[in-house]
Amino acid sequence: MQEINLLKSQLKDTTHLWQTRARIMTMALTFLLILELGGSGILYVLSKSTQSKITAGLADNQQTQNRINEQESQLTPAKAFQAQTQNLGNLLGLHIYWSNFFEELSARTFNKASFQNISADQSGSIHLEGLVKNYSELGKLLLGLSTSSQFEEVKLLSSSPSTGEISGLSFSIDLKVKKALLYK
Repeated sequence: MQEINLLKSQLKDTTHLWQTRARIMTMALTFLLILELGGSGILYVLSKSTQSKITAGLADNQQTQNRINEQESQLTPAKAFQAQTQNLGNLLGLHIYWSNFFEELSARTFNKASFQNISADQSGSIHLEGLVKNYSELGKLLLGLSTSSQFEEVKLLSSSPSTGEISGLSFSIDLKVKKALLYK
């Protein structure tokens, strides 16, 4: 018969397995800690590098601004001249050439009519006031203005006997001038 040892323990010894697992976990955590510290170090170095580049860029920007400010006194006359030439360009673009209008008006006007007042605006609306001897001459004046290819919408606004020293008919006429006649 076999002997039974009652003092012998039937429990297995697991301390060796636990020590191995603890060592592996410790090494893994140490490796993660080293990786984290290394990543933090790299981010710190990159941050400092970026910060130094930003500082250098700001310094360069300030130097450029200082150079611009130093040259500002030299640029002031150039800016004033540029503004003047721009104003001249605007004026020439909006300039109305009245000589063509007056040539067309004199070519289409009955020669015995006299104008006492001429007013106009930039849109080409013209208001004429003047004096003729009779209705026949007024009709010839209106016919002459209406036959012009440069005048449109010729309208007789009023006519009445003159009240001044010169006898005749006072008239008031509105017309439109084609813009091509006023602008080059």
